[in-house]
This record gives sequence, structure tokens and C-alpha cells, in this order.
Amino acid sequence: MGISRQFKRPAIAGAALFLAGGLFQTSPASALNLTYAFDAGSSFTFLDGDTANLTGTFTINPPGDSLFADDIVVTGSGQEAGTYEPQTQGNNILEYVESGTSNDLVLRFDQDLGAASLHLTRVDWFGGDARSTAVEVTGGAQLPAAAPEPSTWAMMLLGFAGLGYAAVRRKGVALTRVG
Repeated sequence: MGISRQFKRPAIAGAALFLAGGLFQTSPASALNLTYAFDAGSSFTFLDGDTANLTGTFTINPPGDSLFADDIVVTGSGQEAGTYEPQTQGNNILEYVESGTSNDLVLRFDQDLGAASLHLTRVDWFGGDARSTAVEVTGGAQLPAAAPEPSTWAMMLLGFAGLGYAAVRRKGVALTRVG
């Protein structure tokens, strides 16, 4: 018992399209980069009562642990307010420095960088001889929801086209037993 040659050809064509799809897929270097955006409600309050809000994004590359970030902005009424440039990172720590000053801002998260969701657990600010540690911290940073790459969409469409072609060619051709 076997399948006729008329049915094998479209099936082989569909399999070839599926296998050839690997040729169209690319693996961009940025695929390993993770870009976080600070939550809208990310804020902290220091002992002196100064409250600040945090906005911005940062991108890390976990295998190389390299940090790419836009400047983050700390808004508020206290001395901590300003625009900070990325400096260094650790497992769960990001350090920023305010351009033109010696002010540092250190952000600590509940998990190592690379997790889908990071919650702020501690914020330290250093300005000259002054130091402040936030007593109340809210918010964190999130990875955006994953979306398929364009090459994935292209392969899916090619697969559907191949299946449609196979179905149209097969229409009206009955399976026959050989043997």
C-alpha cells in the first residue's frame, strides 16, 4: 500500500519550501540584546523627603554583559534631579553619572539583568561628599512583549502559500492505492 506519485510531488514541494526557509532566516547580532523601558511609575523617595521619578531605557547584551543606554532622566525637586549617562553595570546593578558633575546614581534590581521583569529594590545617589539612599522605591523596568522577526513572518507566509499551492494542485485528484 502506498501513495500515488501525484500526491508525492506537492508534498515534496511543500517540504522543500519548509527546508529552504532556513536560507531566508537571519540571526542579527541584536537578537541577543535586551532593551528595557522604565515603568511609568518608577519613583523613589529619599530620607530628606525628596521624591524623584525615573524615565528612560537601557539595553544589555547578556553574553558580553555590555551596556548600551540612552541617558535616563530623574525629575523631581531634590538635588538628585538631572540627566544621567550610563556608566557601568553589574549582575543586578546599573550605575549612571550626571554629565558635568560628580553625581552618581546607582540602581539595584531584584533579579539579575536579563530577566523579563526587573523591580527596583534600592536607589543610591552620590554627589560629592553627600550620599542618599532611597527609603521608598516603586516601579522597575520591563522587556517589551516579543514579536516575531520579519523573516519569521515571511517564512510563515511562504509556508501557507506552499500549502495552498499543494491543495489546489491536488484538488480533484483522488488518492489511489498502488499495489
